[in-house]
Amino acid sequence: MWIGDRSKFYEPQFLESLRKFSEKEIGNHPGARYQLVLSSTYIEPGQSGIIRKSAKLKGTITVIDTQNPTKPLVKIQIDEAAGESTVADNGSGPRIGSAYAKAGKELGNYLHQRLD
Repeated sequence: MWIGDRSKFYEPQFLESLRKFSEKEIGNHPGARYQLVLSSTYIEPGQSGIIRKSAKLKGTITVIDTQNPTKPLVKIQIDEAAGESTVADNGSGPRIGSAYAKAGKELGNYLHQRLD
C-alpha cells in the first residue's frame, strides 16, 4: 500500500511544494550533476474519522554530486514535517503525502532564502 503511494502521492507532493517555494526548476533530470535524496526514517500515517490526526514525517535530505556519490555535499535533517488533516480525508496516502508536501515547502523556503 505505502510503496505504491510513493509515486502517486509522496514524491509529486514533495516536488510540487519544493518547486513552488524555492522558485527553482527541480525535478527528474537524468544526467544532472547534483541529486537530492530524501530518506524517510519515520512515518506516522495519522488517522481520519471522529478523531483526526495529521501524518508526520522524519528523515534526511542529502544532496550528492553524481560524479562522487559517496561523499554527500549537504545533509539536512527533517525533525518533524506534519501534514494537514482535512475533513475530506481519502486515506493514508494523501495524509502522508501532505507531510511530504510540508517537507518540500520548508526546504523550498530554506533554498529560496539562501540561493537568491
